[in-house]
Amino acid sequence: MKEAIKNLLPYGYVTRHSSPGTVFGDESHAYPEIYNARGERMHVFYLKNSLNAHTPYSMVAGRISDRILWDRFNQGLPVHFYSHRDMFDISPVGARRFGVLRESESIVPADYDRVLNSPDTAALK
Repeated sequence: MKEAIKNLLPYGYVTRHSSPGTVFGDESHAYPEIYNARGERMHVFYLKNSLNAHTPYSMVAGRISDRILWDRFNQGLPVHFYSHRDMFDISPVGARRFGVLRESESIVPADYDRVLNSPDTAALK
C-alpha cells in the first residue's frame, strides 16, 4: 500500500535521518580559512550582538569589513565578542571573551550603568 501511495506522489518524500550525534556535526574550534577579495586571510571572531542581528557577518549595519568576519553562529571559535546587553548573557565556554560598547552613553545609558556597576568590571572605575 505504501509503495502505491509513493508512486502517486508527483514529488519525492523525506525519510527520517537516524545517524548518531547532532544534525549539524561537532563544533569546530579552529579558525576557518576565509580570504578577502585581495587574497588576504581574514580574522574570524564569534559575535553576539542583538543590535545588528539583521547583518550577520558585520558589526555595523550595511558595512562589511575586509579584514574581520564577525560570525554569529560558530560558538566554537576561540575568541568571542559580546555587545551591549549581550555582555550579560555570556555562554559558559572556554573562549577568550571581550565586551564591546558601540553606541554612545547618551543613546544607551542603562548599558553603561550596568557595565560600570558590575562587580566583574570593577577595574574600569
